Amino acid sequence: MSNSDDLLNDEDYLAYLTQSSDSEEDLSNNNTIEEQSKTNNKNSQKNKPKECELCGDWRRTSLHHLIPKLIIKREKKRSRKSKKYKERRSFTEVHLVRLCKYCHSKLHKCFTHKELSEQYSTPDLICEHPDMIKYLKWKKKKVIHDLKKKENK
Repeated sequence: MSNSDDLLNDEDYLAYLTQSSDSEEDLSNNNTIEEQSKTNNKNSQKNKPKECELCGDWRRTSLHHLIPKLIIKREKKRSRKSKKYKERRSFTEVHLVRLCKYCHSKLHKCFTHKELSEQYSTPDLICEHPDMIKYLKWKKKKVIHDLKKKENK
């Protein structure tokens, strides 16, 4: 992929963020970005990378187990011995979310494996935690700032 393709994806992403944000920032190139995204709509829809489910960033994303695999393995072993654990959690459900590298790191800094499995097993619950709220506000501003900076080069 060439640098111009990367720049186009970043511009599309900037347009997406500015349309969905509640901020009152005025983007001087907003119209040109929207026009470019409309002309390349077919290509961007087909090749659009999957977004982070917490911050919406699509750079460097990967799948993450909200209920850590270690905890699932432990409970599967226990469930063989006791019906109580079978009733508590269904192991047929896979708790996977797509996260960017930075949200993934922040998640592990804020929560232990046990906390993730018991209290924060969905993206909505994670986003309600005060540390994550603060981080996600910062992250959204940072991503927009980085993309504007790259666009002006």
